[in-house]
Parts: sequence; C-alpha cells; structure tokens
Amino acid sequence: MSYSLGQKIRELRIRKGLTQGDLSAGLVTPSMVSQIESDKANPSHQLLCAIAERLETPIEYFLTDVQTQMENVSAYQLACAYIGNQQYEQAIPLLMHLKESHATHVSVIDVSYQLAICYLETGTFDRAEELLDYVYETAMTKKDHMLAANVQYQLARIAYKRKEFPIAAHYLEQAHEYMQKAGPLDPLLYAKVVQTLGEIYARMGNTEKAKHFFAESYESMIHFRDLRKMGDTYLELSATCREQGYFERAAEYAQIAASIYRSLQGIRQAIDTSACFGILLGREGNGEQAAALLDISIQRYREYGFEKNIGQLYEELARVLLQVGRYEEAVDQAKKALQFYAETGENKAEVYRLLISIYLAQDDLDEAERWLNEAEHLLGNTAPLSERVKLYALQSEIFKKRNKHKEAIQCLEKMTDLMEGSLRERKILI
Repeated sequence: MSYSLGQKIRELRIRKGLTQGDLSAGLVTPSMVSQIESDKANPSHQLLCAIAERLETPIEYFLTDVQTQMENVSAYQLACAYIGNQQYEQAIPLLMHLKESHATHVSVIDVSYQLAICYLETGTFDRAEELLDYVYETAMTKKDHMLAANVQYQLARIAYKRKEFPIAAHYLEQAHEYMQKAGPLDPLLYAKVVQTLGEIYARMGNTEKAKHFFAESYESMIHFRDLRKMGDTYLELSATCREQGYFERAAEYAQIAASIYRSLQGIRQAIDTSACFGILLGREGNGEQAAALLDISIQRYREYGFEKNIGQLYEELARVLLQVGRYEEAVDQAKKALQFYAETGENKAEVYRLLISIYLAQDDLDEAERWLNEAEHLLGNTAPLSERVKLYALQSEIFKKRNKHKEAIQCLEKMTDLMEGSLRERKILI
C-alpha cells in the first residue's frame, strides 16, 4: 500500500511516541503539523529536512512517492483546465486514471464530480448520474450544503436535457434549499438555479412560479452586478471552505475572486482613461462629445462601484453643459456633484461658483445671488484670497446684470485692493 507524505510523518511520529507539539517545537505550530499529516498542507524542503532529522529518518524515505503525488496533482489541474476550455473528451482519461488509481493528494470527491461534468457534457447521462449520486451521498454525510446544491443543479441539467421538466424542477428546488443553508451564496450558481427554475416553470405553464423565479433571478443579478461585491463574496466563500477543510474548493473560489479583482483593475483603468479624455475634450471646447464621454464614464463608475471620483466628473460634466448652453442639465449635474463633496472645503465652493455662473448665463439673478450667499457662508471670513477675489468678481457680474453699475465698480475696487494688499505683503508691489 502506498502512503502519502503526511501519513508517513504521522506513522513515524506515533511510533516514536511523539505528540504533534513535540514534533513541531521550534519549527512550526502544532496545527501546521496537523495539516501536514492530514495532507492539507505541504512542508517546504527545509522544514521536511528538519522533521526528518527529528524523526531520525533519512529524508529519502519521505520523498519516495512525492513525485507521483505531484504528477497526480498536475494531472488533476490539467483536467480542470481542459474542462474550463470545454475539452471534455481530453479531460476524461486523466480523471479516470486518477479515480481508478486512488491517487493521493487529490480528492476523490472532486475527481468524481469533475468526471460527472465531463460525462454530462458529452451526453453520457447514466454514468454522470451514477457519479453525482456518489458525490451527493458524501455531501450529505459531511453536511456540505454547497456541494449538495452543485450536485442537484447538475442532476437538474441532465433532467432538462432529457426534457424531464418536473424532475429538473425538483432538483433545482432542492439546490435552492441547500444554498439557503450553505451560508455565503455562490452568486453565479444561485443566479443559474433561479433563472433555470423560471425557464422550466414557464415551459410547464406555471406562470406564477415562473414570474416568481424570474424576479428572483433579476434581483440576484442586480444585487451582484457590483463586481467588487462579487469578488468579496467569492473571497468569503473561499475562507469558509478553508475553515471547513474543503481546500480544493477554497482554492477554486479564491482563483475566481482574484480573476474578478484583476478584471476590476482593468475596467477601472479603462474608465479612468475615458473620463480623462472627456475632461480634455471639454476644456478644448468639444462640448457635445465631451458631455457624452463624461456621462458614459459616470454610468460605468456607478455600475462597477468606483464612486470616489464621481463628484469631480459631475462637476466637469456641468461645466461642459454650461459651455454648450444646456443650462438646466448643467444645474442638475452640479447639484449631483455637491452630494459627493464634504460639507466644507474648496471642492464644494467651486461647485457653488459653477452654479452661480450657470444661473448668470440664464439671467436668473436671484438664484445666482442665493448661491453666492451660500458660497460666502461656506468660506466665511477666513477664506483664502483667491476665493474672495473670485466671489467679488461674481458679485460684480450680478450687480452689472441688475444695472447696479456703482455697486459693480465697488466690488471690482475691493477685489483690486485685496490683490494689491496681498502683493505688498509679499513685497512684490512697492
């Protein structure tokens, strides 16, 4: 009989009368030794040498069959890659060999499940059902509700392909129940289950149930349309599976999470580029094209949960809409920008000034003055010189439009005095 690395270490430790704490002392934690002995973790070469020395055994003893184990793991990973590329015929011989050889370091349940998928996809339904029944029994024994849900979904697919719709509905309802018990939802599996339930009940003429599950499917996709949230969900699933000892599945979920996060980074960069291009076009005077690009960028930022810079984009969009004379839309976008800025600060004051400019362009002087008062109240008496100068310029413009030319000139004089006083303080003006 061939023993795994972990089994060899455990057998020798017990034979020498050592506890896991004795073996781990000064090397690693007892829990790490426990994981190594149960083949849930692989020791580094340095650690294996230290363990061999403590067990007074040549390291060659432990390395026997390790190459075979590595080959088995590689074969399983290759089979999974074939399945991912829908090359099921190529995956079947690899999985069959692993199953028949009782390969260590590869879960027989995982092998059986993947083999069942291959048979399902190649139309060998009886063999697929036999393997899925075996996996389901194991899932029930271990109370692995997520695995049970996956098995029920695959059995439903077989029934669906056979056009046995009531049986397919039964399996899907079971999958739905198991997912509710499993803790964190696998969002993609959940969406597939409820979507297929909707399709089946529609085929069977049960309109009420079809509408119910289609609505549930829609809600699930709305809930998980945020890729960041989906990535976080898969990361949580990975942690849960790891805690429960389902290491193969934990690795699979972690890989999905990593893939989603990489996609998010690429998407973020693409949207950033689009937004910057829109801002540049706006500042060069290409208003309509800039407005379209900025609007799309805002929508995409919202869709993917990148809300940090949305306030700035709303502000830029308002400027562009002012530039092309779409004043009502400009006001709407400027007010949206305010929602993303803190109660105090230059960003908010900048939007207030933008609103004043928009209302001035519309000759709505009352609204322009109202927002001028808001800006003055926000900045207070300690406002920087540059801010006060800008407000005096806008106040002067309002007076001018009201035909209060004397007051307009006084504002300009105050603005000039402020600027000259600042220059004298800095010893630039004598």
